[in-house]
Amino acid sequence: MYSAIHKSPLMFLKYILREGKTNGNELVTGLCCSANVEDAYGEFERIYQKNSGERFYRKTNREVKNPIKVHHYIQSFAPGEVTPEQAHSIAVEWARKTFGDHRQVLISTHTDKGHVHSHIAVAVFDLNGQRWIGNKETLKKCREMSDMICKAHGLSIIDDPSKEHKHKYGEWKARKENRCWKDKLRDDIDDLILREDVKSVDDLIVRLREMNYTVNFGKYISVKAPKAKHSIRTFRLGDGYALEELKYRIASKDREMSFEKVMSYQGIQREYAVCLRQMQIIHYHHEPYIRKVSVREVRQNAELLQFLSENKIGTEEDFRSLVNENYEKCAGLKEQLEKVSKEAAKMKKLIDDIPEFLQIINSDDRSNEQKKRLAELSYLFALDVSSEKDSARFEEELKKLESKVDEVSRKLESAESDFKEVSGFYERYLDTIRMDYEKMLERAKREYAEAAERENREYEEYLRWEGSGRDSGRNRSR
Repeated sequence: MYSAIHKSPLMFLKYILREGKTNGNELVTGLCCSANVEDAYGEFERIYQKNSGERFYRKTNREVKNPIKVHHYIQSFAPGEVTPEQAHSIAVEWARKTFGDHRQVLISTHTDKGHVHSHIAVAVFDLNGQRWIGNKETLKKCREMSDMICKAHGLSIIDDPSKEHKHKYGEWKARKENRCWKDKLRDDIDDLILREDVKSVDDLIVRLREMNYTVNFGKYISVKAPKAKHSIRTFRLGDGYALEELKYRIASKDREMSFEKVMSYQGIQREYAVCLRQMQIIHYHHEPYIRKVSVREVRQNAELLQFLSENKIGTEEDFRSLVNENYEKCAGLKEQLEKVSKEAAKMKKLIDDIPEFLQIINSDDRSNEQKKRLAELSYLFALDVSSEKDSARFEEELKKLESKVDEVSRKLESAESDFKEVSGFYERYLDTIRMDYEKMLERAKREYAEAAERENREYEEYLRWEGSGRDSGRNRSR
């Protein structure tokens, strides 16, 4: 969460550093500033006034809006998910990686509510006068960094609730009254999926057209019923009708994983396969057990099991290590990109400085301003710059650096994509075991025990049968 502090910065700092909220101020850290109210306020004030030319605190009438004095971020965690010390450590890590090493940041972690949360006060200007702009773009970057760090520590993040499929009240009411043509479309799709001649989405579309539906297939599948005024994209029909879900339903044909397939897995893969099988049974056979399980959930968990298998993840520690490994790779590439980008920027500045430098050193009558500027450009003497031709060797070096920037950027983009995939699967894994993992395992164990008992009985019957056959054979031979 983000907010801008426009007035009374001292009151704000006093609030976030209140002892009763921060475990006796044990959970307070200052980056480039002190960790107590009075000193921190003075340091924030000094940097702000130096770079803005305005007073840090001033009274204004209500019609005039004060400029931003402090940026305020809040990082929260689910109840019981982290200790106060862990939350504070993560907040400090996030602040360092988000705002760098040259900006005043005051972090305090509060423990007086039902959930642990950290307040992060960020100076408007850093020690070099660089301004921080609080807008949608920087907030997005802040959230991405926070999510990355939380996932690396095995913690949950807030998913975008806007992605959930919702339905209008009118459609719900119509369905209740059994007069909605979308109900028939859903039923027709459900029936077609189970037909033997429907082995792909293309087959499904052909069969729908044979039933006089108008179907368009591009990025989405759009269907128009014979008497309907408008077409509808299938994902708006609800759970189980989006393109990927239809593909999954056709491929699986509503059949749960076999015992033999489950037993082919090892470690947490087998446990997860057990739970997936239970989800499939609950969904496919509409069993009123634990809760409703959606097609989307079954498909996502099937994809997760495949990911565990492909990456040979046998324990939760293996999974966590893979997340951390991808996180460290991203962090290393970001650091490398920042370093190479700075070198390229420095080289570009050097090239841009050469013409002015040559003009000054070739001038017979230098002004005081030129002499001052020459002192700033004196580093070019050490590089033996004496003519415009010298720019060529630096331009060649700049091309190499820019090429390196592009190369590292591509690697970082790929690494971030991998991290997003790995951390996404890890989040799915944690969500599953938090919800009803134990209950599903318990149910599965009973099922396996019953199956094992049946198998033992059958085996004992077989042994008795085999034994009786041998005895009769011996009697005949005598």
